[in-house]
Amino acid sequence: MRQVVDSSPPFKAVICYDESRWGRAIDPEENTYWRVHFRNRGVDVVLVKTSIDPNNDFAPMLKSFEGIQASMYSKKLSEVTLRGALDNEAYSNGGTAPYGYKRVAIHLKNQTERVLAEGEPSIHKVEKVLWKLGDPHEIEIVREIFEMRSQGKSYVMIADALNKRGVACPKRGRWKTKDQKWAGNTVRTILDNPTYCGMRVYNRLSMSKIIAKQKGKPLKTNFKRPHFKNDPSEWVITENAHPAIIDQELWKCTRAVTEKSHAKRPNQYVIRSEYILSGMIQCGNCGFNFQGWSTRRGEKRYTKYVCGGHVNKRVCQNISIASGAIEQFTLKAVTETLQDAKIAGRTEELLQELMEFAPKLDEVTAKSIEKALEANSRKQQNLISVIGRSGDSPALGALMSNLEKLVQDEKDLKAQLQTIADDGHKKLEVHSTADLVRNFIDNFEQTYHELPPDEKKTIMRKCVSKIVFDPSKKVVHFAIRRIPTATQVIEKLYTKKEALMQKCMSAESSGGGIRTPDTRIMIPLL
Repeated sequence: MRQVVDSSPPFKAVICYDESRWGRAIDPEENTYWRVHFRNRGVDVVLVKTSIDPNNDFAPMLKSFEGIQASMYSKKLSEVTLRGALDNEAYSNGGTAPYGYKRVAIHLKNQTERVLAEGEPSIHKVEKVLWKLGDPHEIEIVREIFEMRSQGKSYVMIADALNKRGVACPKRGRWKTKDQKWAGNTVRTILDNPTYCGMRVYNRLSMSKIIAKQKGKPLKTNFKRPHFKNDPSEWVITENAHPAIIDQELWKCTRAVTEKSHAKRPNQYVIRSEYILSGMIQCGNCGFNFQGWSTRRGEKRYTKYVCGGHVNKRVCQNISIASGAIEQFTLKAVTETLQDAKIAGRTEELLQELMEFAPKLDEVTAKSIEKALEANSRKQQNLISVIGRSGDSPALGALMSNLEKLVQDEKDLKAQLQTIADDGHKKLEVHSTADLVRNFIDNFEQTYHELPPDEKKTIMRKCVSKIVFDPSKKVVHFAIRRIPTATQVIEKLYTKKEALMQKCMSAESSGGGIRTPDTRIMIPLL
């Protein structure tokens, strides 16, 4: 309506039933703002049900009062709606049943049941809806998805496996299309849903802008239906609300895999792409990564890397590098660097040098955690003192909840300290690790040529940390690790070293800190 009004509309008035139909804004003054905005463009807002005389001198004040009433009504309605949803417990609040379940209407008086067809409503105030096990084929697919995830398979790998077998995508309602393909997001939605282990969880998400504002969350006004994630402590969980498809053990196993996989890693496009250097080449002009690109001329296919800043954002010039040339040169640069006699002979010395960074970062991190524990202890003491004075105050529940959170935070911080202490006791066997690195270097080129594309990317990332292309000079800079991350231990050391370097750089910007030697070699390519 605003867009139409702003472009010379073919009407002179907007007719509303009452003030609440004109708007229930969180800010009551917003109603007045838009009324004036429309009037300045020649459109009046006319209310049918109102006792306000527009010619009265106090009309603007009375209209503002009606706007406040409409806003308060909206806030009250939001609270009542959430309360009603929570009171339903095991019963459905509406919508469709999850994949693998069906909706069953339960008569509130005689407890008779009837299965509801897609889109069929229950009888208001006569029936309530429960979820029960649905299509056996869908149930089997759900179990298979959770089992594949527990084995460590990614969302995309699971989706590909289902698509190859021709399994129908679980679209529902008016979106249901049997030829729809599975996607990684569809699989993730199922794996993140606690419904499948028999639980009904309310208040995981909220679409209320009013509640979002009360909690201090940013209002996503650019979305038609924004969702706000609530903290898990605010969830309302009903156990054994309906038959479970998977058991608790499998649910916990898949959650553990998911939490572990959320660590920083290349995205699935990078892993599955045929381009060996996907996500590794950075544009020195705009900072965006180069991405694989292919074109055809007749029957011939050409592959190259193009600047993502140009393709996706148009913030850079159209720069491309032939994939074959850059991949071959990268392999040559890595091979020559790793086979350098100086590096091979200094393997143990370089490992020892890399190991020196870990204790420094652990010391910095431990001090930070100890300070956080001291602050947590003070907060707990203050909160306990307040609780002792509050008696049976209405705020007692909120105070106890805050205390429980502080206790849990304290446990988490102590667990982090213990992990650092345990890692400190684990000593790296330099000689045996050096032997593994030498073996990796000696067999690098032969092993590389025998691997499939996805494993070639993995082995290349063990050796190269960054590739930067300078368009102005047409030079490619390779940052090749002196010691390849042949083992997870070495990879962890590199991670700690990079974290410490970032802390040192932050300290140097304020006048302090230390400088540490780089463990990478830069190789320019003309």
